[in-house]
Amino acid sequence: LTEDGNLVSLTDFEEAEPSSHAQIKTAKATVAMNLGVGRPLGGKFTKDGKTLYIADTLLGLLRVKNLEDEDYQSKVEIVASSVVDTHGIETKLNYANDVDIGPVTGHVYFTDSTDIAPERLESKKWDTMTGFKRDYARGQPTGRLLRYNPSTDKVDILATGIWFANGVAVMDEDESALMISETSMARALKYYLK
Repeated sequence: LTEDGNLVSLTDFEEAEPSSHAQIKTAKATVAMNLGVGRPLGGKFTKDGKTLYIADTLLGLLRVKNLEDEDYQSKVEIVASSVVDTHGIETKLNYANDVDIGPVTGHVYFTDSTDIAPERLESKKWDTMTGFKRDYARGQPTGRLLRYNPSTDKVDILATGIWFANGVAVMDEDESALMISETSMARALKYYLK
């Protein structure tokens, strides 16, 4: 995923000259698909590699299906741009940030970092740091952890009150817990699913 909203395919990996600091590889980069208007931050493929879920700060949770089928024209779908809370109030996803997929249920877990959307710069790029800075200065934990169930096509809120909910990762093979990066507090949170 690129800042310009492109899905890039990396192929032909080669070892670069050995470095004293790191092992570096080079690859051929080819634009596989333009995702359109938006600012993708995180993405995760399903187990079978045919579907990619993308957390996009502007659009919400996106999905690209049938990536491996050459006869099918893949399309970008907006899976969720809002969510209904426990009080029945629909709220916009303003800053979808990261995504992971449960190995057991296939549920898509993703974060909505803050209720402050990124700003557009004069260069026509999106300033994703502005939302973080304003959120931090305001001092209100508005980040959320969400779950999308592909079987029911429903999104629910698992946790709220997170200080800039950033990365999310399923912790283990049995999908019993998630790890969430709470950036503004410089800590990781563990959310138990079971």
